[in-house]
Amino acid sequence: EPLTGAMLIIEEASKACLQALIYVCLLILALLNVAIVVARRAAAAVTYYPRWAMNMQLRDRSEEAQKKKPVVVIVGGSFAGLACARALSKDCDVVLIDRKRYFEYTPGVLRLFVEPALFPSLTAPLDTIQGVRFVEGTVCGAQDWRVTVRCNGNEDPLVCDAAIIATGSSYPGPIKASEAQGDAASRAASWESAAAHLRTASTVLIIGGGPVGVELAAEVAVRAPTKEGRARALGGRAVRAVRAPAQRSAAYCLRWLRARRNVEVILEQKCQKVMQGDDGSSVYKLSRGGRLISADVVYECFGSKADTGMLRSTLGYTMDPAGGLQVEPTLQVKGTNRVFALGDAMTLAGCTDPKLGHNAEVQA
Repeated sequence: EPLTGAMLIIEEASKACLQALIYVCLLILALLNVAIVVARRAAAAVTYYPRWAMNMQLRDRSEEAQKKKPVVVIVGGSFAGLACARALSKDCDVVLIDRKRYFEYTPGVLRLFVEPALFPSLTAPLDTIQGVRFVEGTVCGAQDWRVTVRCNGNEDPLVCDAAIIATGSSYPGPIKASEAQGDAASRAASWESAAAHLRTASTVLIIGGGPVGVELAAEVAVRAPTKEGRARALGGRAVRAVRAPAQRSAAYCLRWLRARRNVEVILEQKCQKVMQGDDGSSVYKLSRGGRLISADVVYECFGSKADTGMLRSTLGYTMDPAGGLQVEPTLQVKGTNRVFALGDAMTLAGCTDPKLGHNAEVQA
């Protein structure tokens, strides 16, 4: 019996030890499982973070691309070009290109023949327009997505989403600035020279009876210093209105000019230069009757053409004989999708609007 009791005790102890061993093994397995889970989560966190960061970076780039403003290159810093620049500067990255660094109010420049000191009041710098990048240079090519600009002897392409050609028109000097008059100081000097030349003249011949010729005749007749014996003549085909509804304005201008004792109006005539004097005077011959007119100063107020010659290499195929870029009703240059033309630089079939600054702004 004592032996049997001892064996029972040993058996119970063995069961207890085995049970404890099982619990220890289960605990170890549980700890190993926890360690594996922690390790996996740690590893997952390490690999997950770069993916999260990369996804955020890609998303940021996508948002940045959506927020990036389209680039619009505007060629010409006059009425149409500046109107476009003002309207687009908030929503677009606007680049304005012009051969000169200043805007000149063309409708007012005729006064400078007699009052050149007014020049500063008729100009404004182009490189201080808020929200607009200014480039001083000459555009020598324009096509979809790209404009080529010549600056300091180098030709550089500007990638853009759209290009607007608003180069205006060319006109005999000094009414329009030459390429050499890129800064305001040189332009002001040219007006001083023109006014000095006019002051020394006894006879002035203005050829062309359109708005420019008529206004210049009035400026010279009223405000130029006079001296006894000076005569001034307005020569040309006619004092004419730009459009039929303005015939009354044309008639008024004609009456006003004829009422001046120092103005002679010659209508329905052409004239041809036949002699150039050593003193700078010129002699012109009228087409009918052969009358000769001698003048110390001659202003040619006709022959305005679109100032687009520098674009002939890329857009010459769509230019009319006067250099105007032919456009669709949307003002897109024919044959392009992202090049537009406004004002004096464009030609639209059926459009009879006169080439004036306010009409260019309306088109803009």
